[in-house]
Amino acid sequence: MPGTTWRSVAAAAAVWAGCAAPCAAQRTTQVSVAAGTGTDERGVTSNSMTIAPGAVLPLGSHLSVSLGAAATRFETAAWTAGGSVTVAARSSEVAGAALSLNAGGGASRSSFGTTFTVAEATPAVEWSAWRVTLFGGGRAAFARTEVRSAPQAPLPAAPGAPLQAVARTSAGPVFGARVRVLGDAWASPLVATYREEHGRVNGVVAVDRSAGVTVSAGVLSVSGAAGWRVAPGDERRYATASASFALTPSASIDVAGGRYPPDRLTGVPEGRFLAAGLTFRFGNGAPSLPEPRGAPAPARGYTRLSIRAPEARRVELYGDWNDWTPVAARFAANGVWYADVPLRPGEYRYAFRVDEVEWRVPEHAVSAADGFGGRSAYVVVADTGNRKGSDSREEK
Repeated sequence: MPGTTWRSVAAAAAVWAGCAAPCAAQRTTQVSVAAGTGTDERGVTSNSMTIAPGAVLPLGSHLSVSLGAAATRFETAAWTAGGSVTVAARSSEVAGAALSLNAGGGASRSSFGTTFTVAEATPAVEWSAWRVTLFGGGRAAFARTEVRSAPQAPLPAAPGAPLQAVARTSAGPVFGARVRVLGDAWASPLVATYREEHGRVNGVVAVDRSAGVTVSAGVLSVSGAAGWRVAPGDERRYATASASFALTPSASIDVAGGRYPPDRLTGVPEGRFLAAGLTFRFGNGAPSLPEPRGAPAPARGYTRLSIRAPEARRVELYGDWNDWTPVAARFAANGVWYADVPLRPGEYRYAFRVDEVEWRVPEHAVSAADGFGGRSAYVVVADTGNRKGSDSREEK
């Protein structure tokens, strides 16, 4: 749950959740280990080390659950640890429109005796046309902080001070846009985003505006974002950047840094971070993509990608290997659509378009969320032989 559960481990959160496109793989667990500098809840910046395990569990083509945890140890001997769960749901598109819901909750505790509990939900309506996705909705959040200080004082007070609980709520509209700058398909190697949120906390309305860009090219993914907060008597700017380089289908080097604003819900002060680390992903033996019954094996040098869509009248395959030019898929008797494409060794992204309306990824394919309810799938080609299907970024 970005930006709410524990600000003091923002470095790990950025490395784990915001750097590598492959990080949001379906039915995959992962562990990130990062070292660098970070700001604790007192506002003190020091060297730190973080370990963050996580897992993404798909519950169908339109629903997924993410579980995460993080523990950070600072050079000052301070520490913080916690966990979170998020749920992402999205309906099928009708005339380019869809409903989405992102909700979650988390809790953490620090060496200062402070505890944070947060819950939030963001329902929205999305509309996509050509390269643009617009969304609008609302965000409601609740946070409860137990801290050894008076409710109005900064975090935290002396170790012997009594614990006091502070509860805050936030509610307001959220809207923005996503633009695929390159490519004509739903997934794109260069994506620009804008998000604006109006949140009322303790009767004070603050407006947070942020703009970002993500560039993906093969094994490298780079992201950057800049934000601007405007509130009565408070105006500040902040920015983050991250990069991920895939060493193998199951390991990557991740780097992240930046500055974040105060958390108005939990009361954690602003801070900065710089971290570098490794992320290791572990598959769980998910089955291959669906087999088209009666279809001949793919020719040597070709990779077969398939999806089950028995109700479809037409299915096309889009991928970054040909600048997202559509390839017509073939229909098999068991309701599986498939396409054989000539791919050299490397990593590629793809998606299927069903009946020229809905974008889908295969149920058991590794995929990454785009932040607006959509997904693009991944396939790794490790040799030039004939390959059937794809799963968990492993050689087929």
